[in-house]
Amino acid sequence: MLCNKPTLQQVHQFRAEDQLISHLAAKTVSTYIVCELQMSVSILDVCAGHTHSAFTFRYSIRFSLISQGTLNPVWQQTCVQVFHKPSPCNELEACMWSLTDVLKKLLKGCHEEILGRLLAAFDPSLSALYSTFLPQESTELRQCEVDFTNTGHWETTACALLDLLEVLTASRLTCPAGVSLQSQRLTVIHASALLRMADSSLKYFVKKRVLLLLKNTLLHKAGEDAASGAPSASGPTDKLLSADMMALADSVLQALSANWLQRVEVEAAASFFGGSSRARGDGGQKPDYVMLRAVSLLVLKAMELKILSAGGAGDNPSLSLCGFLRQRGVPLKEASHRCCWFSLLFGEQDDDMMEAAKALLSMFQHHRYTKSTDKMSEAACASGGNPHCHFLLLLHNISFDHSILLDFLISSETCFLEYFVRYLKHLRADWAGFTFACQRIEVSDRHHALTALCDGDAAPLSDKHETGTWFGQDQVQSNLSVQPTALTPAGDDCSLTRGLRLVDYGSSEESDIEDMDVSEDSQETGRGNMGPGLSVSEEGRLSGLAVKQATTVLCLSELREVVMRLQMKKLFPYNPLSLLKLLAQIETLNCSHNPSEGNK
Repeated sequence: MLCNKPTLQQVHQFRAEDQLISHLAAKTVSTYIVCELQMSVSILDVCAGHTHSAFTFRYSIRFSLISQGTLNPVWQQTCVQVFHKPSPCNELEACMWSLTDVLKKLLKGCHEEILGRLLAAFDPSLSALYSTFLPQESTELRQCEVDFTNTGHWETTACALLDLLEVLTASRLTCPAGVSLQSQRLTVIHASALLRMADSSLKYFVKKRVLLLLKNTLLHKAGEDAASGAPSASGPTDKLLSADMMALADSVLQALSANWLQRVEVEAAASFFGGSSRARGDGGQKPDYVMLRAVSLLVLKAMELKILSAGGAGDNPSLSLCGFLRQRGVPLKEASHRCCWFSLLFGEQDDDMMEAAKALLSMFQHHRYTKSTDKMSEAACASGGNPHCHFLLLLHNISFDHSILLDFLISSETCFLEYFVRYLKHLRADWAGFTFACQRIEVSDRHHALTALCDGDAAPLSDKHETGTWFGQDQVQSNLSVQPTALTPAGDDCSLTRGLRLVDYGSSEESDIEDMDVSEDSQETGRGNMGPGLSVSEEGRLSGLAVKQATTVLCLSELREVVMRLQMKKLFPYNPLSLLKLLAQIETLNCSHNPSEGNK
């Protein structure tokens, strides 16, 4: 199918007073341009197949498409002129919409060479555009001849600016063109101005978009939807990326030191999906957790980068975040365990929860290695930053279902594998800290249970969104009572028995996998029970510490079994030997410490 070239009349429709006509013209022109590029690439690929130097031929011709101005000069010149002298109007928005659409489609098609040349052609004008709307210093904004924030077009213009900015950032992370262009670094260059927008008088949805963009930029996830299917190519080809992420983190921390966090607005969540209506009445309103997660993760990642790069101690972000969350309506009760803020905030968003857990773990380990003390775990719990508590709360959120952990391990949508391996290594080196975390959570549960009884509160303890605590002892015991003989002795070796299961795999094929030669550790800990002389029938009830520790190790043990089974059938997507070895070592540690616990 042949593509008609955009005419001068169509491009002139960008300035139409009717915003709908302007927007349709932008979409039409961008479709024509992308079609032209795709057809030219297809023709060049066919021609290059008949030449001896196919790569050189393709590259030189594609270079000429941009450098010689054959990329529709009418559209290109119009956009460049508008970007150099911008003012909020339909024409500016149409130019940004059309360029954003073209870049998105090039990102999805992975046309790296054309994408790089296109960005180079617009680089000076884009830099001028964002320097006008996002001055790097607040004094520059006051000196502007036109106060853009007071115009009727500003919210629409701001959204178009943010859309384009996100795609420009994504182009750097997915298809960098060797050396990063200034237009690809605009989010970092104008980070201070973006942070000022987040606490300005702009409408709430614009400020929310700003914070989500900053968060995703720090996480290297900007424009994920636009770049879906495009291979990630960031890293060694962009030498400035690490330095820019540090600069962005510094901007966030400087804003925090200026009390920026207290000025961030968080509205009540919409009462229905996609709407702006608020629930009436005094009760039932919840804060906007999307906004809260964006702000919190932005602060956590900025603090992590600063601490790990500078080597300093830094401030504890958990304390400031807990105060911020409490002021914004998150139900953090004083009687509950302070680490529960992590579960309350991130429990409904898997990818953010894993990123936050990884950041908190990295900061805790840094403090542990630089300022190791006997009361490190106690101090971490007091500040809400104990990674053992965070892992226990994560398991509680998934009901200790190892099949969900398996989904996390296989999925590429979160950083769970990286976090999980780091945490298992930390658990292996700090078993005492894990035991301490189980004790503190049990104390918190009992305290809240007594408070609820005194107040006549009949709410179930398992509702973490109302109580902010872990689950109660009675609920743990009811789960264990499904297999009352699960903790009885079954052999000389010490490990979790097959009787106590979250999911029953006993009827599946090839369930006996003990003969697999994974590692010496996994062979030694693949069978047996938790310890001699300890059973539900003899003890009546396990202590909260024993139940929490047993349930956690049981979940990890069953995860190891199912991963081994999948590996044996060659169904696991990567080599899990290192992971299996870590899981087996955790079982060994549990066995070495459990007998003393069972004799108490």
